[in-house]
Amino acid sequence: MRRGMGVPEPVTGPKVTLAEKGHVMSFLFFSTDTHSGSLLFSGRGDDTPYTTGVVTDRRTQASMHATRIALSVQLHEGTRRFRQAQVDVSFEGGQSMRIGVLARGASIAMQGLGYSGGYDDGKGLGVWRGENHLESDVWDVSHPSKVVLPDSTHKEHWHRIQPVALSADLDGHASEGTGSMTLTIAGKLPQHLQMQAASGSPAAT
Repeated sequence: MRRGMGVPEPVTGPKVTLAEKGHVMSFLFFSTDTHSGSLLFSGRGDDTPYTTGVVTDRRTQASMHATRIALSVQLHEGTRRFRQAQVDVSFEGGQSMRIGVLARGASIAMQGLGYSGGYDDGKGLGVWRGENHLESDVWDVSHPSKVVLPDSTHKEHWHRIQPVALSADLDGHASEGTGSMTLTIAGKLPQHLQMQAASGSPAAT
């Protein structure tokens, strides 16, 4: 007699890449005159997206836990960097918040922390460079997506942190504030990300 163990058969064959499926990740830290919080959204292709986050009322310290996040963005032409965005959040208790986000200044490049091939040798994180190793350099980040290096070459970093101004509306109660938002997009634009027209309204699909 043969007994099965009930273990699912492994999936074989070529792995579907992020470029093929499309991937978007948004991470917003913010604080307004009444609320503060962090909101994370991650979606791949048509997979069920991952959402987490907590927004706290600064006056009462009451917290609301996010259950759903929807994103729409307006990108700088020819790039994957946003000019403005809208983040719509639903919470466990039935409340909803709409956050309008506007990019302010240049986005922060992660080159100096070793990401994106950081360090002069271009090998990035995890390479032994001796007991003590010190480097310094200067980059031009005035372009919305290109990081211009001292020798005038440039790189397009996937991970950039964008300082933002924002306005929030929690069930009709408005507040203003600031924050930082990371938005990364890989491959084709996934269905979880809605594009805005130049006017700020959603683009026709």
